[in-house]
Amino acid sequence: MKVGAATTNLQMLNWSIGSGWTLPMDIIALMITYGGSNATITHGAGINNKNLNDIVLKLEFINALGETQVNILLNM
Repeated sequence: MKVGAATTNLQMLNWSIGSGWTLPMDIIALMITYGGSNATITHGAGINNKNLNDIVLKLEFINALGETQVNILLNM
């Protein structure tokens, strides 16, 4: 699934209820964005469990020159 960095947890919850799809884990803060929670690498479930950052496979963003950049992550 592709989730925008500005998507809030509440928006994802509402979409998940309607679509039947969800992430394998999440955080409980409703107004935090996925970009914000992943940027700080602070939202996890403990040292023995995966967190949101562990399930990110790819980052896509537009740089200051207006170019799309894609970073493939090897978290698996």
